[in-house]
Amino acid sequence: MKHRKYKSEIEFYLKNFNQIEYSEYVDRQTRDCCRKIEKESGNKQHTDYFLDYYVPKVKIYDILSNDGMAKLVNSLYKLSPKKYKVIDVLYRKQTVLHKYDYVHIQKEHCFLGRLAEVQFIDSKYIKSIDITVTQMNDIYAFIEYDISFNISLNEEERNQFIIDYLPQITDDDYFGNFNIDDGHKLEMIYEMNQIYFEYICQHFVTSLFFSETGAKRKLLSVIYQIRKESIDINKIYLGDGLCISYYDKDKNIILNRNYDSTNYVLLSGNNVIPNFGISEYIMKYGNIFYLRIMGEPELTFFEKEYSKYVSGRKKIYFNRQIIKLFKQVRSFSECQPLRGSEQELMKNFDKNWILYKGNTKCRLKDDKYIKIEDYRKIYEEKYDYMKKMAEINYTKSNQVIAVISVIIAILAIIIA
Repeated sequence: MKHRKYKSEIEFYLKNFNQIEYSEYVDRQTRDCCRKIEKESGNKQHTDYFLDYYVPKVKIYDILSNDGMAKLVNSLYKLSPKKYKVIDVLYRKQTVLHKYDYVHIQKEHCFLGRLAEVQFIDSKYIKSIDITVTQMNDIYAFIEYDISFNISLNEEERNQFIIDYLPQITDDDYFGNFNIDDGHKLEMIYEMNQIYFEYICQHFVTSLFFSETGAKRKLLSVIYQIRKESIDINKIYLGDGLCISYYDKDKNIILNRNYDSTNYVLLSGNNVIPNFGISEYIMKYGNIFYLRIMGEPELTFFEKEYSKYVSGRKKIYFNRQIIKLFKQVRSFSECQPLRGSEQELMKNFDKNWILYKGNTKCRLKDDKYIKIEDYRKIYEEKYDYMKKMAEINYTKSNQVIAVISVIIAILAIIIA
């Protein structure tokens, strides 16, 4: 278990969760919420709230440097053959004598393919995890973990899945905290339930494989929500103006994002599990697409790490931690125009997708966001500062070492 606080939260959830009591509470909350929406907004048209659905799969996305890729590949060869069947690993693992470059310079083209399929031999819930890899830029690979369930989880099965796996949360997992001392018990249980499912799915990535940042933050995820009835975009409720949705006109699917920019749900009708993946867009557009969907979370995470050095709490030396920050800065300051432009992305998007803010149609170019040129300026400024401070501290270190060497030499002469 991670920390005493997280342990107490998990114990609180497991002790107080009651399937029947919880289901009744959710039903009441759903009815009250729907009535409130219709009363306050005057919404009489969009009354389809997509309530009866099941979850057949979840996709988790991560980025890894070449060193991270080496550890990921190595983890595939270490999985227990009694629990997992690993099929068709794309790369050989590194050895003491043989090192490999899994991330290459790819400007005009980019590779996209399956890294491996991991089948679970004796799991109640998980059928397999299909791992796909492409390159986001010259520094990072983009990894897709496609987690397929043995059965499509309805609400009750999803709740039991959380109960069964919560005790397995470890130091290698990211786990947000709740203030269990405040608020109504069932209200708190409801809030926990909404996010714990994603934390546990991310747990499979950090515990079985390797993630460079998965223990510190929530990774990008897409939860597939499928139902029997078809989707009518003119009737479905897509949230308030802060909720962003992308509607695929041809496939009749909706990619919806709530206030948390790392959490997406994919809505599909007619019991169809659509063939959709973010990796294809990363392969084509690289940083341009990634910063569209993850630019703000990446910048927030970077600034949190970066502030340790700006505040003076940590000195900037050429060590492993600062090199990671240097890589991140250089990675996101590249625009890579040879792999697709922002104008091309917008043009192709308008052909196949419609952007919605709440239930209001918008064009992608009219959506307010931080442009890639602005990200580039931000990261380049940070890079220049870090580089200068590292060079200054490196010079100071050399001076200290030189003085110590002279003192040791003088003492050696005196003793002799």
